Amino acid sequence: PVDGRYLVAYSGLHDYGSQNAIGFDIRINGSVFNGGEGYQNRSGTPISSSQLSKTLILSLSANDYVEIYIRQSGTQVHQRYGSFSMCLIT
Repeated sequence: PVDGRYLVAYSGLHDYGSQNAIGFDIRINGSVFNGGEGYQNRSGTPISSSQLSKTLILSLSANDYVEIYIRQSGTQVHQRYGSFSMCLIT
Protein backbone atom coordinates (compact mmCIF):
# COMPACT_ATOMS: atom_id res chain seq x y z
CA PRO A 1 0.00 0.00 0.00
CA VAL A 2 1.08 3.56 -0.78
CA ASP A 3 -0.18 7.09 -0.17
CA GLY A 4 -2.19 8.43 -3.09
CA ARG A 5 -5.50 9.07 -4.75
CA TYR A 6 -7.67 6.00 -5.20
CA LEU A 7 -10.77 5.33 -7.26
CA VAL A 8 -13.27 3.49 -5.05
CA ALA A 9 -16.45 2.05 -6.57
CA TYR A 10 -19.32 -0.04 -5.23
CA SER A 11 -22.43 -1.37 -6.91
CA GLY A 12 -24.94 -3.83 -5.52
CA LEU A 13 -28.41 -5.24 -6.01
CA HIS A 14 -30.13 -5.04 -2.61
CA ASP A 15 -33.31 -6.88 -1.56
CA TYR A 16 -35.88 -4.88 0.36
CA GLY A 17 -37.62 -7.87 1.91
CA SER A 18 -39.77 -6.52 4.74
CA GLN A 19 -37.80 -3.27 5.11
CA ASN A 20 -38.80 0.23 4.01
CA ALA A 21 -35.27 1.46 3.37
CA ILE A 22 -31.92 0.09 2.27
CA GLY A 23 -28.52 1.67 2.17
CA PHE A 24 -24.77 1.42 2.56
CA ASP A 25 -21.90 3.56 3.80
CA ILE A 26 -18.33 3.69 2.61
CA ARG A 27 -16.13 3.76 5.69
CA ILE A 28 -12.52 4.82 5.97
CA ASN A 29 -10.63 3.33 8.93
CA GLY A 30 -13.98 2.35 10.48
CA SER A 31 -15.54 5.84 10.27
CA VAL A 32 -18.36 6.80 7.91
CA PHE A 33 -17.09 8.97 5.05
CA ASN A 34 -19.42 11.94 4.49
CA GLY A 35 -20.74 11.69 0.93
CA GLY A 36 -19.85 8.02 0.62
CA GLU A 37 -23.30 6.50 0.93
CA GLY A 38 -26.16 5.10 -1.08
CA TYR A 39 -29.68 5.11 0.28
CA GLN A 40 -33.18 4.47 -1.02
CA ASN A 41 -36.49 4.66 0.81
CA ARG A 42 -39.37 2.57 -0.46
CA SER A 43 -42.70 4.38 -0.62
CA GLY A 44 -45.94 3.54 -2.40
CA THR A 45 -45.65 0.61 -4.77
CA PRO A 46 -43.77 -2.31 -3.21
CA ILE A 47 -40.31 -2.91 -4.64
CA SER A 48 -38.52 -6.21 -4.18
CA SER A 49 -34.99 -5.01 -4.97
CA SER A 50 -32.99 -1.92 -5.86
CA GLN A 51 -29.63 -1.15 -7.48
CA LEU A 52 -27.41 1.19 -5.45
CA SER A 53 -23.96 2.43 -6.42
CA LYS A 54 -21.31 4.98 -5.59
CA THR A 55 -17.96 5.98 -7.11
CA LEU A 56 -15.45 8.21 -5.30
CA ILE A 57 -11.90 9.44 -5.63
CA LEU A 58 -10.28 9.43 -2.19
CA SER A 59 -6.90 10.62 -0.92
CA LEU A 60 -5.66 7.81 1.30
CA SER A 61 -2.56 7.09 3.35
CA ALA A 62 -0.65 3.83 3.06
CA ASN A 63 -2.24 2.35 6.19
CA ASP A 64 -5.84 3.46 5.53
CA TYR A 65 -8.49 0.86 4.81
CA VAL A 66 -11.85 1.19 3.06
CA GLU A 67 -14.92 -0.97 3.63
CA ILE A 68 -18.56 -1.13 2.59
CA TYR A 69 -21.03 -1.22 5.48
CA ILE A 70 -24.64 -2.29 4.84
CA ARG A 71 -26.85 -0.04 7.01
CA GLN A 72 -29.96 -2.17 7.49
CA SER A 73 -29.69 -5.49 9.27
CA GLY A 74 -31.30 -8.20 7.18
CA THR A 75 -30.61 -6.43 3.87
CA GLN A 76 -29.40 -8.96 1.37
CA VAL A 77 -26.91 -8.04 -1.34
CA HIS A 78 -26.78 -10.38 -4.32
CA GLN A 79 -23.18 -11.56 -4.73
CA ARG A 80 -23.78 -12.19 -8.40
CA TYR A 81 -24.85 -8.59 -9.09
CA GLY A 82 -22.52 -6.68 -6.81
CA SER A 83 -18.99 -5.39 -7.00
CA PHE A 84 -16.44 -3.42 -5.02
CA SER A 85 -13.26 -2.18 -6.59
CA MET A 86 -10.42 0.10 -5.65
CA CYS A 87 -7.35 1.18 -7.62
CA LEU A 88 -4.53 3.67 -7.27
CA ILE A 89 -4.79 6.49 -9.83
CA THR A 90 -2.05 8.94 -8.73
